[in-house]
Order: sequence, then structure tokens, then C-alpha cells
Amino acid sequence: MAARRGGGLMGARVETFGAATLYLGDWRDHIEEIGPVDHTFADTPYGNFMHAAKAKARARPLRNDGGPELIPLEFETIEGQREEVAAAWCEKTKGWMLTFCEPEAVGDWRWALMAAGARYKRACFWVKVGATPQMNGQGPGMGVEAFTAAWCGPGHSAWNGGGRDNHFEHPVPRKPRGRERHPTEKPISLMEEITVLFSNPGQLICDPFMGSGTTGVAALRKGRGFVGIEVNEKYFDLACYRLEAAAQDGVQTDFFEYRKPVQNRMELAVPS
Repeated sequence: MAARRGGGLMGARVETFGAATLYLGDWRDHIEEIGPVDHTFADTPYGNFMHAAKAKARARPLRNDGGPELIPLEFETIEGQREEVAAAWCEKTKGWMLTFCEPEAVGDWRWALMAAGARYKRACFWVKVGATPQMNGQGPGMGVEAFTAAWCGPGHSAWNGGGRDNHFEHPVPRKPRGRERHPTEKPISLMEEITVLFSNPGQLICDPFMGSGTTGVAALRKGRGFVGIEVNEKYFDLACYRLEAAAQDGVQTDFFEYRKPVQNRMELAVPS
């Protein structure tokens, strides 16, 4: 069940759904209310390069193959706060900090994370099955999205993927019937796989750029706790709708559950 309470900055809106707590507002206004988190999976806004391309999405339909149309962006770029985000959330995070970005911004995040004291590990890539093609045919379309993986905690980094590679192949999400869709929404299957690989049951995951709450849904479905922050009330309401349903559905186990790696190999748990 959802529980609404006043609190936070000047009575800011806070919602709870099972093991998830959602804050409406800018992350800088709420970070002091949030204690240490095990992992931060930050689906940050694009940098200037990709933001400019996405922001010019046309009003008329471009696709005739049934794929999702581009949605104009309603938020600013990450430029000007990347280093601030890295420093603040690396300090708050005890384990992994994953930051989604366009491939062109991997280097920018790498240096920002390293400057914040994190140990940069790898750039990973979501292969976007069904991505929008380059409609003018003047060059290749954007068929991947990146996320950087950095370890913010003490000791050696640890994950549940053994020696598997760094690419994740999942279809782009389609608009749910009767619901709006966030313009940069990630597929739930992608976030479930990342959740299982980079965290353990019972741990707390935070997304300070929550959007419509896909990371939170994945966290609850995989038995993790979640803290999310979103500045846009429309998307915050959509996240509340989705997180309430996820909390009611409970933990789900499927082929994204992994056994302990043996000799640098990943073994999949076969559901009964």
C-alpha cells in the first residue's frame, strides 16, 4: 500500500511503496535526507550532444514499422552538474555507481567519477533492439546507449556476473496502453538484469534521476530496496503508479537470477 507523508524540504512530497521511497524534487534538495545507499544507478539526463538531437524530435510520426517515436525532452542536460553529481553520490554510495549516458559522454563521466574518488571499471553498453533508425540516411543510427560502472566502496569491487562481457541486448520499451511514457525510459528487462548483476537481495539502490521509476520497479521485483528522486511531477506520478503495482506484485524470480560464478564463468539459475 502507498503511504503519503509530509516532510523533507518545506513539506515536500514523499511517497512510500513497500521497500521503495520516492521524493519529488531536485536531488540536491533531498540528498541530505537520504542515508548511505548500497548502490546508485543514475539514469542521468543526456549531455549536450544527444540532448540537442533528441530535443528536436518532430511532431509528425517518422516511423512506419511500429517502433516507438521520439518524444521531445522536457528537462535540461547534465552539463554543468556532472562533476557535482559524481562527487555527491560517490560519497553517499557504498558499492557501485552506474551512470547512463550517450557513448560520446563516457569519457566525461569517467573523469568526473575518478575525480570524485571512485574506481572506474568499465563502460557498458545497452544494445537497443528496435531503436529508431537514422531517418535521413546520412549516417548510422544510434543503436546503443552506454553506462559507466565505477566502484565507490572500500576493498575490491564485486558483482554477480563473473567474467561475462559488458553488453546487454534488450528491446526498446514501447508505450504502455493507456499510460504516458518517459522519453528516455529503459526496458524493465535491462534494469532487472543490471540489478541482479550489480547488487544483492536486501540491498538499497538509489536513482537520483528516477524518471518514470523503471529502476525502482526492477529493484522491488528483485528483492532490493529503492530510493528515487524525480523533479518532474508528471513523471513522479507515473513512477508512483508503477512502484505501487510492483510493491503489490512482490519479488519475482526468473532467468536473470545468477548463481555464484565458478572459475570466472557465469552460471544461470534455471527456474523450476
